[in-house]
Formats: sequence, structure tokens, C-alpha cells
Amino acid sequence: MMANKSNSSMRASLMLCVIATLGCGVDPTVIPGSSAIETESLWKIERNLRFAPRSEAVNFSLQFQADDSVSVFGESGSESKVKLYATDSPWNLKDCSAISVELTNGSDEITRINASLFGAPKRPNRLNGTSCAILMPGESGAITIPFGFSPEEYDGAPCFKEIAIKPNGHRQHWNPTPRNNLTRIELEIETPAAEYAIGSILVGPAYPLKGALTPRLESVPQVDQFGQSRVLKWPGKVTSLQDLRDSSSAIHRLKKRGPGNLQSEATVSELEDGKQFFSLQKRDGMWWLLDQHGEEFWSMGVDRVGIGTPVRLWKRRELYQWIPNNPKGPFSSAFSKRNGIGFFDFYRANAIRELGRNHRAIAANRTIERLNDWGITTIGINSDPVILSQSNLAFMINAALDLSAEPLANNIPDPFSPGFMDDLDQSLSEIADIYSENRKCIGVFIGQDQRWPSDLVSRVLRKETASRKAVLSTLAEKYGTVAKLNESWGTKFGSWEAVRVTPDMISRYRESQKDSIGRESTPTAPDLVDLELLERKIANKYFSLCQSAVRRHMPNHLYLGSRISSCSKVVISECAEHADAVSLNCYDWHPSCALLPGEIDKPVLISQFHFGTLDSGTPAMGNLVAASQAQRARLCAAYLIEALSDPRIIGAHWSSYVDTVITSQPGRDDRPGLVTVADTPHEDLVNVLKSVSEATLSLRRTGKTSTLKALKDML
Repeated sequence: MMANKSNSSMRASLMLCVIATLGCGVDPTVIPGSSAIETESLWKIERNLRFAPRSEAVNFSLQFQADDSVSVFGESGSESKVKLYATDSPWNLKDCSAISVELTNGSDEITRINASLFGAPKRPNRLNGTSCAILMPGESGAITIPFGFSPEEYDGAPCFKEIAIKPNGHRQHWNPTPRNNLTRIELEIETPAAEYAIGSILVGPAYPLKGALTPRLESVPQVDQFGQSRVLKWPGKVTSLQDLRDSSSAIHRLKKRGPGNLQSEATVSELEDGKQFFSLQKRDGMWWLLDQHGEEFWSMGVDRVGIGTPVRLWKRRELYQWIPNNPKGPFSSAFSKRNGIGFFDFYRANAIRELGRNHRAIAANRTIERLNDWGITTIGINSDPVILSQSNLAFMINAALDLSAEPLANNIPDPFSPGFMDDLDQSLSEIADIYSENRKCIGVFIGQDQRWPSDLVSRVLRKETASRKAVLSTLAEKYGTVAKLNESWGTKFGSWEAVRVTPDMISRYRESQKDSIGRESTPTAPDLVDLELLERKIANKYFSLCQSAVRRHMPNHLYLGSRISSCSKVVISECAEHADAVSLNCYDWHPSCALLPGEIDKPVLISQFHFGTLDSGTPAMGNLVAASQAQRARLCAAYLIEALSDPRIIGAHWSSYVDTVITSQPGRDDRPGLVTVADTPHEDLVNVLKSVSEATLSLRRTGKTSTLKALKDML
């Protein structure tokens, strides 16, 4: 026995030695013949742009400084908006990837400045990007708005074309910024002070697309052996195996939780037989989740816990400094295949290098310890099952839908298709086998990041689907003949098969849903009334089937909707009718229930949000980005404080535990996390999560409060 134990220990030591050897090598941050580039330096203003400040407020003044900067002063209130107009002609910034505003908070109170960029390529007052900053009294900072680019605009090396953030600052986006005709930046100023004072304002472009640093930025390999940018440098970057071990154990260096209002005490205790499942209740005008003990619970969660984002290897190997030669060796679990294409997970590889054979269990324990220490109360979807089973934290599950058949639109399946119900039952049956009696499970989502288009009925009528048959059947039942339909709609269709939604109808339908002050209203024209009827029929079918499936397979758990990113009033109303809570992905600077009409009193879960940062890791990764780690932390805290003040919001979930690698794909994998790919916690971010967690119940019970005052007290 002793000999076997000794041999086993020797094999384990040998494996660790092999892994350690594979993990070491030349310093990945150094490029021969040059020094690494400071990430933060890329976003400095390249040159000053000329601008003229204006405001509609009565008490507004400005002062020009010797360094060409401008200071503005005014009374706080609803008119606290300053517009920085381009002088002489619009700004043409085709050669840069961002515009930046440097400024100073000259008041004696915390101040939030929201910046919006406008241009006029075709339509006046078109919004071209936003960002914001929260500054303490006397503090200086920058508000940087990265531009969006179309894929066709990138003319660099082919290996970079299909990644989200190109090395030269080209940030691929579905809504590209027309950079050659920018007319103004509007600064909206929020502060508890009676007067605001924003000093030393400078405006200028940043991160040139073809500057002196571009050849170095575009050099390959692009990614070092730890999954980080090889070219860029920032504080805390891992450069060796010892760095990896030190940085991933950083929990011991972070601010420890205080003795305050620790919401998670109820959820980390051992569960006992007879305890209840999670439920929902409205108390004193505020919606709450109730935990297994019947205690008020607010879901501060994070998705994809313990899960990295594998990067594609096919046609991209030259981007990586190191990929193991043997996919069946010590790093075999870091390799995967999707549709026959190879992928590699640097997050998993780093855990193997640091922790060895039992890396998954050890890393899971460390992650669970962190989540409890940071005040996270809920493990979100797509998380490591090992962590779900070992942790006593609450969690939520997503029932994935098979979208191999052509969806109606985006990722919306056809609810009238017989296969939809079969797929739903199979997915929920698999979940129920594992979690139906689990009292830590709050509930189930069905679908994710759903984007219901305003022209849904038009799309349905253009394709041969089960939904099309259902839609035409409804019209035939209402009108009897095509002639009567034509009379009502003012059309000339020759048969039911020819019925389509015209572009004019789509345009009028969109307009009909907005009244004179921008609120949604009900259409009155016969054709538009029918469009709403048909849209409601499709949405009702989808959400009612989802509801009944959850009740069959997971009767003790909540049906949490479909993590909707965009939809009409009709769709969200049907979701609210059938789901226990409405889940909304809200990538905005402020949490919002705006999709849900005010007259519908239903609890809302912010199922996904995040903020990226410009000064470290993967610059400009994410839907919204802050200038620095410190600014991102403040914006996250402000977001959560606002969410806690909203009586309908029962929780908010950060979109990913782990940062995605710099070569992630656009629109799918570009998620900023709470830790780096080397498992180093973002200290500023997780420290504010602790602070918010400690104040969760008191903030929630207080109700509406000044976000900035609460944030100042917290900081």
C-alpha cells in the first residue's frame, strides 16, 4: 500500500512538473526589440478638437483656459445639460477608433456626467454612442466613446477579421458609427450639489487606426500563453507561472466583507428537509423573491460561473503564442470541438497549469469561496455543474432550445411547430431529472437573449412555417374571403397565399405604437389592429406553451421568462401574463423596466448586464465600456443601487464570471467578467459588489433613494 501511494504521489508530482514546464517560457509580454505598450496610453487624446459649449439653462456660464480647455458652470436640475458643438465644420474622425472628453469635477459633491455623441450622416440628431463617468469632488477623469465599425471597414491581416476587437482599435459592431460627420457631444450632469462645475474640458480623438504603434499592435502571435494580449501591458498582468498562482489566490488580498446586512446568510446555511422552494411576493409595495426560509431575497447574480470562453483554432493558430501540441495530453480537457472545428479554453488551461489533476474541484471550491465573500447570492445560467452541486448558493437554470430548424426571427423558435413542444419537453425533462427537488434552484428560463422584431408578422408571412399557417387561418376565420381582407386593409391580394405585410404597414405599425410623447399606444387602423392581433397570437402560443411545460416538469419552481433583449408591448405583455417573473437583458447605463408597460405589475429580473473597461485586459470589450477599472466599479454600484430602488426589480445578474479572450467572436463571446482569463479578480469591481451586498436589504427597504448620495456613502 505504501509503495502504491508513493508511486501515485510520484505520478502526480511528475504531471505537475510537466504542466509547470509547459506553462513556462519566454516572458509573453515582451516583443523582441521593443517594449510592451501600456493599454491605458492608447486612449489618450491625440489632438484637441475645437468646440463651442452651449446650454439652454438660464444660469449658465463658461470660462476659457490657457491650455485651450473650457470650464462650465450652472445650476443643477432638469436642464443640467451642456452641448459641445463642433466649430467650423463637423468633426471627421475616420482615422481613429474613439473620441474622448477629459474633464474635472470642480464641485464639492459627487457628480455623474453622461456623454452622448451625435452626428448627421443622413438623419439629424442621430445618436452615435454613449459613455459616462462618476467623479468625486476635485477628481479628474475621461469619458471615452469607442466607435463601432462594420466588418468591411477592417483592412488589416485576414486572421483578425472575425474577432470582436481588432488590435488597431477596430471594434466590430452591428451599428457602425459614421465617423466623418460628428456634430456634437452632449454632457448630461447629475449631482446632489445645488450647482455644477465641470472644469478643464478637452475633446479629442483617441487610438488611431493607423498610427505609429499599429504594426506592433497587429504583430502575431497576438495572444500569450495565458490567453492575454501579448503586446499590451497593464497592472496585474500575469507573466509567469508564479504570477498565475499569486494572482488567482488574490481573494486573500481583497477587501473583506464587513459585519453589515449580509443577505446571503440564509442561503449559505445547510438546507433542511421540509424547507420551501423559492417564491415571489409583494410586500409594502416592493416585489421580493422569498428564499427557502421564507426570508426576503434579492438576486445579485453572475452567469457562466467557472466557465471560460474557448477560442477558435481553425485558421487562427498563428494568433496564439502557445497551444499544446497534444490535444490528448495533460491539457486535453481544455480542447473541445464544435461542428467539427477545434477550440481551446485558456481559462481551463490556466487552472490545469496552476492546480494540476484535480484542478476542477480545487478551482470550484475557490470560486465558491469568492462568491460568498463578494456577496453574490445567485449563480446564473450556463455555470459549471460542479459549482452548482458543491455550493449552497441559490441558482437559476436555462432550458436551451433547439434552433437547428429555421427560427421565425433571430433566435425565436416557431411555437406552432410540433417539434417545438417535443424539444421543450426533452430539455425540461433533462433538467427536472437533476433539479426538480432542488430547493436551491430558484427557477427556469426558456431561451436567452431573445430579440423579437417589430416586423415579426411580416417575416412569418414570407416563409413556409407552421406559424404562417396559423396566422393565415386566423385571418381567414376573421374575414372569410381575401376580398374582405383587401377591403379592410386597402390591398389587392389575389389569394390567401399571396397575403403579405407591406413596408408601409410595418412603418405605420411601428409609429402607431408610440404616442405624441413616446409612450406605447394601441393602433386603430384595421390593418394595424390585425398585425397586433397576429403578433399577440404568436407570442401567446410561445409563452403559454413554455409556462405549461415548466408546470409539468418543474412544478415547484418559477418560470422566469426568456431573457428578452428587445420586443414590443404586445410580446412583453404576453410574457408577463404567463411567466412568474419577466426577465430582461438590460445593457444600459441604468437598469430599466421600460419594456414592461407601467400598468402591468409584475416582478422583473435584470437577467444580464455588464460594463467593460478600456485600461486593462481586452480593451473596449463589452456592450458598454468605462474608461477605467475604478469607473467601471462605480457604474456597476450605481446600476445596482438604482435596481434596488425599483419596486419591480427582484435582482440583477452580471453576464459572465470570466473575461473572454481578446480573440473572441463579435456579438457572441465578447463578455467582460469579474475575473480575468488568468482567474485574477478585478479588485475594484468585486469590492463594490461586497459593499452593495452588505447594504442590499437596507437599500431595498428604503425604496427610492438618491443613487449618487448612496454611492458616495458606500465609496
